[in-house]
Amino acid sequence: MRIRWLPRLLSSAMTLGLGTIAAPTLVACEGSQPPVALKVELRNEYVVLENGLRVVVNREPAWRTAVVDVRYRVGSREDPPGKEGLAHYVEHLMFRGTKDLPHGAFDDAIQETTGGRFNASTWADATEYHQHVDAAEVPAALFVEAQRLAYPFYELTEEEHLAERAVVENERRLNHSGSGEVVHAFVRESLYPPSHPYRRPTIGSAASIHSLTREDARAFAARYYRPENATLVVTGNVDVAATLDTIARYFAKIPRGTVAPPLRVPPVPGVLAADARTRVAVPSVASSALLVVWPLPPASVTDPAVLRGARGYLGAFAEDSLVREEKLCDGVDFDLDERELATELWMECSRPTDDAKVLAAIGGALGNAANGARLWPIGRIRSSRMVSLVENVMDPEARASELQRSLALTGRADTMQLQLRAMQVVTTDDVAAFVTTHLAGRPRVIVKMEGQR
Repeated sequence: MRIRWLPRLLSSAMTLGLGTIAAPTLVACEGSQPPVALKVELRNEYVVLENGLRVVVNREPAWRTAVVDVRYRVGSREDPPGKEGLAHYVEHLMFRGTKDLPHGAFDDAIQETTGGRFNASTWADATEYHQHVDAAEVPAALFVEAQRLAYPFYELTEEEHLAERAVVENERRLNHSGSGEVVHAFVRESLYPPSHPYRRPTIGSAASIHSLTREDARAFAARYYRPENATLVVTGNVDVAATLDTIARYFAKIPRGTVAPPLRVPPVPGVLAADARTRVAVPSVASSALLVVWPLPPASVTDPAVLRGARGYLGAFAEDSLVREEKLCDGVDFDLDERELATELWMECSRPTDDAKVLAAIGGALGNAANGARLWPIGRIRSSRMVSLVENVMDPEARASELQRSLALTGRADTMQLQLRAMQVVTTDDVAAFVTTHLAGRPRVIVKMEGQR
């Protein structure tokens, strides 16, 4: 089980993609050329059971495997005050057994079905469980997930509760209490007001985790782990009709609950009053880095094609200028964290030689991008982004995650084709306007991570 982080010095990865690919033709320049021609034929069956469970089945005959993925619209933003970390703790308990699969049998069933290819993630907006299985094992994986939904941590004893809580406490000590967490805490506290749920850590604090009770977990699961608050995705080499029949047999009789609506808080507008700066000591010279974080509007109100075009421009500039030409960084990474209530653009310059020159160069690049006449044509970036979208749909777990993400943000499962169409027509002027509005000259969070010998 894991808490979701971004793919950089402090974290792990998230990918994009869905669909079945057909005959891509890429054009890497602009001007009189027509838009890039790239078609993705989607084969998704979308149904909603009477109990409110949303289901998407995507057949990909080129694979031998399949992924069964269940996402619940509940995350750390629903943690009650003083009980931070509860959503993540409940995720752990979801592997503690069910009515028909007691703890040991549950472990055996999921291990035999997946061969060890399973995991779960908790973050601010949702909690997700996935199993990567041989296609023939999909019915068994569906049975496990139906059990988890119908009978979460059935007859959990106080001893089991205390043992699992100790596991979470140890996870926090080992993975979320060093310099990386100090950095994340500073970024959260700089970007979000005290009352905002994105300000607090998903893992919780030592005190809040230790305060969690068995009754807290039961009440939380009863409130949010209900069919109408869940989305089930199956993608892989499956028979669609047979899979839907199996889903109906296992899930349709699970009753609706009285799910509390997700916590409603105002989106963060994506503006800081001034730069926020700090220095953080890290344990090794190799970890020295300069981090810059720009706040942006929520994913639901930002054109994703233009946003990723801007990110691609900055990434290309950083690689060409900061790394190859000026040699100001050993490497540069740009990542987007797109969430329901806010988006963050992170830049990491590893082992910078001169912080001031790095920041000045990035400022100059943003100034050039804001002036469309000085921004080089983005045909190369546009094509590269489209190729990345296509490459990522080849991975079953990435496709399942993107289907879930699409459903959460747009209510649709066919957004891959929409993303490709949008990316085909992104222009230099679009990127220039976005950079002018949201990035050039805007305050940001700056963190210097200083290596210690």
